[in-house]
Amino acid sequence: MLLAAFRERRDVIRSAAGGALEIAGQPDTAETLELRSYVEQTLLPHTWRSATTPAGRALMASAELSADDLPASVRHGSVVRREHA
Repeated sequence: MLLAAFRERRDVIRSAAGGALEIAGQPDTAETLELRSYVEQTLLPHTWRSATTPAGRALMASAELSADDLPASVRHGSVVRREHA
């Protein structure tokens, strides 16, 4: 019962914080899949935005991201872009 209560609490916290971190990327690239796997495995609350959707393109426009910057994350206006080799 205690474990179920902790899981429920974690789910509530994750839903409330879900919009704090937004990730944009091309859904079929290895870098994007790696980043998405990482945030899922660490249970980081986030919102995924595919660059191929209107919501993803809107996030890219608001954060001034190009396709070369993806995957990228946006948190409270702070943008982290893909490092270019």
